[in-house]
Amino acid sequence: MLPFNKEDFIRYDMKFLEEQGVKPYYLDLSNLFFKSEIESPTTPDLIPYFKSFKNRKDFKAFMLENKDDSILALDLPLRAKTTWLYRMMTNVNIHYIGLNTRWFPRGLRNKDKKAQLKKITLPYLLRKLKFELEYQTCRKFVRKADAVFIPNNKSKKYNQVISEKTLKYYSHSSDYDQAMLSEGNVSEEYIVFIDVYYPHHPDLKLYGLLTSESSEDYHKNMNHLFKLLEEKTGKKVIICAHPRRPKDRENEFEFPLVYNKTSEYIKKAALVVNHYSTAVNYVVIYNKPLLFVTMDAFSENGSKKLIEIVASRLGSTIINGNHLNSADLDNQDYLKINNKLYQEFLNENIIHSQSSKNRFGKDLLNCISKIK
Repeated sequence: MLPFNKEDFIRYDMKFLEEQGVKPYYLDLSNLFFKSEIESPTTPDLIPYFKSFKNRKDFKAFMLENKDDSILALDLPLRAKTTWLYRMMTNVNIHYIGLNTRWFPRGLRNKDKKAQLKKITLPYLLRKLKFELEYQTCRKFVRKADAVFIPNNKSKKYNQVISEKTLKYYSHSSDYDQAMLSEGNVSEEYIVFIDVYYPHHPDLKLYGLLTSESSEDYHKNMNHLFKLLEEKTGKKVIICAHPRRPKDRENEFEFPLVYNKTSEYIKKAALVVNHYSTAVNYVVIYNKPLLFVTMDAFSENGSKKLIEIVASRLGSTIINGNHLNSADLDNQDYLKINNKLYQEFLNENIIHSQSSKNRFGKDLLNCISKIK
């Protein structure tokens, strides 16, 4: 789980909501799901918008205290692991809206069969059975959503909690909003790499997705690729750093880094280089060339397959960073765009066919006015 950051603040249109008289809070529930250490927002100016909870009891008390003048807007569908949350919301009887701000195909998974088999113990099976029984029961008695946001024509995220009274807002990905609002002050065309903070990202360990590739090997291969791309294209490489990358790891890349400006730099990019970031949506919205990079170790956690799925849907080139030589980049097909596939991806996954294309905050305010 990411700490609350500037991109979240922008994605949920929190400044606009506050200007319209709504006090928005980002509720960090990560500790309630994973018992992980609560992380502070990435910058001090975000602290007034942030609330965290030590345990579920504290969160329930917060909902009870604020339910009469508050609405929960959550980006968590009803699943076995979120049953406790939906049951709690039902008991408190609080209004809630189901959001679906970003789309990306699922694919990351632990492919270590030995590790998976070790998990299958009697306590594990009993816990899984308990979760499933609670989930099936919750489906029947859960409080239905007051409203749901449906950002694309494939979304079924909240089908379990939709009733005849649920308001449906056909919308678009939050990335589309950010792209439309982006000031785009970048003056030079760059080759933009979307950093996913591999292999240090805490979620890789949390979900058992670590691979055998060392950080040294990974960054050596990526720096080699970036140098070749600069030679072949005459463009400079810049890294759109992952929000979680700390200052003491910036020197792993031999190229300049920027934070919280992914949309702006992709808007002016000559080429975007990516593994499996959801920021690929910006690439499609801005209609930019996209080069996917896989690694041998990516086959260990499913990310190789994920890259292949998205690259196929966009008609983009894939290269393997472990087996790269200069000649691989001579044929510059990676600078071409399949406009037909990009448009199909945009229509199917980023903008719902019935979207008003209003900014997210405006639709949310309209939704709130109809609920309260």
